[in-house]
Amino acid sequence: MPETLYDEGAVEENPFATEPTADLWHDIPCETLPVVYFDPLNNREMCWESEDRFTIGDINIALRRQSTLGPGGELWCDILLQYLVNNKAAFPDGFWANKTVIELGSGPGLIGIYLALVGARVTLTDMDPVVHLLRRNLMENCKQGTCHACVEELEWGVTDLSEFKRACASTTEVPPDFLIASECIYNAVFSLQLIDVILELSSERTNILLSYSDRFPDVEAEWFRRTRNLFTFWTLPSHPARPRFHLILLKKRLTAVTPIIQKPVSDPSSQPLLSSSSSVEEKSRKVLSASEKRLKKLAIKKKLVQDHNKREAAYRTSGTKNV
Repeated sequence: MPETLYDEGAVEENPFATEPTADLWHDIPCETLPVVYFDPLNNREMCWESEDRFTIGDINIALRRQSTLGPGGELWCDILLQYLVNNKAAFPDGFWANKTVIELGSGPGLIGIYLALVGARVTLTDMDPVVHLLRRNLMENCKQGTCHACVEELEWGVTDLSEFKRACASTTEVPPDFLIASECIYNAVFSLQLIDVILELSSERTNILLSYSDRFPDVEAEWFRRTRNLFTFWTLPSHPARPRFHLILLKKRLTAVTPIIQKPVSDPSSQPLLSSSSSVEEKSRKVLSASEKRLKKLAIKKKLVQDHNKREAAYRTSGTKNV
């Protein structure tokens, strides 16, 4: 990782400054099982899901992954999870009790569910249709009364953040003690929208823990260029065998403002006032095009979820088995 991506904050101000130890990167025990369904129409077995069974001390987590959902249906958080679980100097037993946490881009929800099970008050978030998988995993692992956690849809650049704050207020106060995101700096548009979300949901006291990997240098360079004056950064220990993966801690600066990028084009308040009729017509065409694209995107997501639920219901009626 080039050192020029951001300026390092003072070491003595890092609340989680610890010397890396040999056991910091112990693997989390995990058994992966395919979830196989019998397809009566084609008389064959099919598999588009997997179940991961994690053992973290005396905590057992069974997590479904779903490849048909794309990156959101897979796990990308193993490095950050190892850091949170194994770093007892920074996060001793009992540390997470009643801490408030919002996880951005939760995917299947491993980190958020783990933190809820060790006492944190957690709001897990992702976009539709990933939230359906996320809710199922949370319900399976956090039985009623065993933890304080909820799932809320949060699509960066689209979801009204004021409504989001109200929706999660009963579980997680905003701003929370922690904002957590794993492998979310990879897409030029999403990454910039992520900045606005972090700024809106955090305060100067919020600890922002991010993991990312060296996959898209141009996207990462632009992300840090836009954020270097908004946050104070600290580099956290990195995995010696996986140098491409990075952990960083951010703290919002007092001078940070939000938003730093334009609001969605469908929001009239984000557009300049136009006087000429041709400019107004051009603006209308752009707004209509953006709205049509948004509606089409939502329809595709809805159809994907409906088709999957129908297939799963049909296969379960005919009999299912876990291998």
